[in-house]
Amino acid sequence: MLGHLRQIVRSRTVPDLYERTVDALAGIGLTRVYFQGPIGNDRSITRHTTNFGFPDLWAKTYELNWQAHDPFPDAAARYPGPMYWHRLPPSVVLTEGELAYLDFLKTNRMERGLCMLQYGNATRVGLIAASTDPDGPEVESVDREFFQFVGMVSFTRFCQLVTMDPDLPTPLSGRELDVLYWMAQGRSNGAIADVLGIRQETVNTYVKRVFAKLGVFDRTSAVMEGVRHGLVIVSDPIAELVADQMRTKRPTGS
Repeated sequence: MLGHLRQIVRSRTVPDLYERTVDALAGIGLTRVYFQGPIGNDRSITRHTTNFGFPDLWAKTYELNWQAHDPFPDAAARYPGPMYWHRLPPSVVLTEGELAYLDFLKTNRMERGLCMLQYGNATRVGLIAASTDPDGPEVESVDREFFQFVGMVSFTRFCQLVTMDPDLPTPLSGRELDVLYWMAQGRSNGAIADVLGIRQETVNTYVKRVFAKLGVFDRTSAVMEGVRHGLVIVSDPIAELVADQMRTKRPTGS
């Protein structure tokens, strides 16, 4: 156990962190894992989902069809520690949309699993979720405490990497990160100005600074670099492409 935790803490990049976290959980039988963030009360704010092992259909349709109906993050916020998502707290009253989401999970053999909110610095909140293989052991048989330890250590290291990525020569300021976030959502400079309550000329300046610090010349490259460095944790087609690249680079049999 301690060896896995040390490997996670020593991760040098976000893709490396994901790989080591997934490997650690696979060691206790949790062979399917996904990470989400940012998590908040507003379900309309897009969550970046990085999926390892769960069905592609779920991952590809989650943002468009199901994010607004996913009760797990809200329920996990009420639960002290790891929560079985097939055993929601009694205080959770599900809507029709949420019940439809649970039915969708069942058709994708995702009806049973374990999830937990992760808390980091700068009010960052993420979610880690995992399950066993559909034909494998029951998820209740795995070490829930180890899942909790791994989730906590992994997110702490994620926040450290986002803050101090060794491959990023000049850190982005808080406002520059805000601009990069909305760029990743496909927002124009004018729309970003409206969201942030600043002038478009100011946004133009921030965009130029982001380009300079990331060493790129266009918005698409800036977002791709942001995802690679762990600066963008929201869902968008570019982030999904990079996430796919991360998964294909994992060695077979790990």
